[in-house]
Amino acid sequence: MSVDLIVKKVEEDAQPTVYDVNPFVRDKNAEGMDFEINVVADVIQNFRKKAVVSNTLPGWGSFQMITDEGKVTNLGDDTAPSPLHYFTVGSAFCLMSHLLVAMKTLKLDIKDMRIEMRIKYHTAFNAFGTKQAHPSEMLGWPTLQETHVIIESDESEEDIANMVKWSCNACIAEAALRNETPVESHAHLNGKQIS
Repeated sequence: MSVDLIVKKVEEDAQPTVYDVNPFVRDKNAEGMDFEINVVADVIQNFRKKAVVSNTLPGWGSFQMITDEGKVTNLGDDTAPSPLHYFTVGSAFCLMSHLLVAMKTLKLDIKDMRIEMRIKYHTAFNAFGTKQAHPSEMLGWPTLQETHVIIESDESEEDIANMVKWSCNACIAEAALRNETPVESHAHLNGKQIS
């Protein structure tokens, strides 16, 4: 599969069938804003999945994204990034967006900026083991997010350190890892919610 088909912009928003999308409400007097990102994901074949993802904020497009698992797990064909690839890069891209906003707002002269990040994960699934855990025991979680913001600039250390600190605090993806977020998961069978 060619790389240009792994992520592409699409005209139609994600269309969930079991919940209503909450439209964005513009309120100039509010502190901040509430929005949602909606995803509808389907299995294509084997462990290849396709999703359409949409943001309720005006001016944001919808995208179709393909994901797969690596060959080492004997689950996938390694034809597209894994879900955790997207999750990890999403965290880096989110932080980079906040850094760019802070840089422009604070009028800092930055010659070059990059993020090097790793998120360490643990799973009870052992792709190399002979004995596998039962699905009820296949727990997984991130164990560490390590982020390095590498900047070339003549600005003061204090200004750069503050920009990075404030951007990390504003990064929603980083906050999702740092803070406990309520999660609701529901199962639907033959059109009926069963849990």
